[in-house]
Amino acid sequence: MNIINFRIIMLNTRFKIIYFALMLLICYASGQENEIKILRLKDALELAHRNLPDTLSEAYDNNIKSAYYYWIYNHNRIKVLKEKKLLYKDFMVISGLHFKSGEINLMKKSLAEIEYFKVESQYSNAQNDFLISENNLKKFLYTDDKILPGNDSLGKYYLPDNIISMSLQDSSINNYKDFAAQNDYQNLGLLLEKYDIQLEYYEEILSLAQKLIVTTRLRYNSEDIEYFHYINIISSALNFKLEYLKSLNLYNQTALKIEMYID
Repeated sequence: MNIINFRIIMLNTRFKIIYFALMLLICYASGQENEIKILRLKDALELAHRNLPDTLSEAYDNNIKSAYYYWIYNHNRIKVLKEKKLLYKDFMVISGLHFKSGEINLMKKSLAEIEYFKVESQYSNAQNDFLISENNLKKFLYTDDKILPGNDSLGKYYLPDNIISMSLQDSSINNYKDFAAQNDYQNLGLLLEKYDIQLEYYEEILSLAQKLIVTTRLRYNSEDIEYFHYINIISSALNFKLEYLKSLNLYNQTALKIEMYID
């Protein structure tokens, strides 16, 4: 074997070593990326108990619950806004085609573009809110794991049945601090009732909104309705979903504040 052939063999060997090393790194990185922890509220509290056993208290648990439900809210808000963004992206493209064919004027084309960029801004803001809420939750859990909420995580936070109502006529109140606390508690109770009524309304017609989306898409695919009418109906249904999520988040955050008053 001459020196040239030897060098070629060694070079090929080095390339093979580098190649397999890179493959191992890629496989390892892919494995790391796939390690996503599905986090429900119970899981979040248990994780905090393991990572911060000396920091726990009822107040700390309440902060975790509040951060968790706000994270869930932002996660679901992004999903709805993503759907709305795709809808208006198609709207902008189709409006551009209609403008070129002379079916609509420049004003209608520009309005479609404005609507798309408005939704894109809402989506971008929601993404930012989600990242902030996720970082805040991770701070309370003392973890840097990649996390996703469980499919059943979205819902109302139900207060325990043994909540003791605080009365302003309580004869034991003899200072402003307690008096103010009871007023705050009563106001929270009124707010909770308000959000509960809103949710009852939204929950009654939420399924109808989803059916409306499905029916409208079928009608559009069969060319039974015009695209501009289709956009308005779908957009209204998605806005309804966003309002439902907003009310649900307000209800949960208020319920958690009330829980802090429980003895």
